[in-house]
Amino acid sequence: MTQFSFFRQKEHTGEIYIFIINYLRDRAFVHDGLKKVRIVEQFSSSYDGVDEKRITQRVIENDKYLRCTVTTIALGMGVDMKDIDMVIHWGASDNVLRYWQEVGRAGRSGANAEAHLFAYPMSLVGAKVDKSMKELVKKVVGGACVRKEILGFLKLEGIEDQAEPSVQICTLSCVTCVCRLCMCCCSCLNKCPCVSQEI
Repeated sequence: MTQFSFFRQKEHTGEIYIFIINYLRDRAFVHDGLKKVRIVEQFSSSYDGVDEKRITQRVIENDKYLRCTVTTIALGMGVDMKDIDMVIHWGASDNVLRYWQEVGRAGRSGANAEAHLFAYPMSLVGAKVDKSMKELVKKVVGGACVRKEILGFLKLEGIEDQAEPSVQICTLSCVTCVCRLCMCCCSCLNKCPCVSQEI
């Protein structure tokens, strides 16, 4: 499985990639026969089609060595990458729909996956980030359920409320769940009394 780290600005991809490579040093490469193979890749829109194809193929084919891809959102749009187990955003997406599409890349294999959003203050400033994303970040920072907030933003006007899709309800250590939290998001995981008892 691999991890995707999304950055709003391509300059950040280079900075983080260099940091990871310097941190890992020799461990950033594995030997496959006579060749050295990187476990970390970097991609931005300034890369040519050859590099995009090579990196995308490594992800699609579930390259056994690839562990992390540091990229802008330009990589693999419209490509079904099934084995991503974590998506990390450094900076807010332009809007809630785009964020939902980007984090939707994780967990397509059916395995559990994680999404992390680090919406630092400067990423929320400016015309590119719309009101919905700013409101989502504010509500989530306040402890709201990420999943419910996103579904609320994505609800189309004129469509009747339907039953909330079923989710995995907490069954960590209770005989009967007492918290009824979704266990899909960090807000609910942090509030669950069962999880805190387990730690």
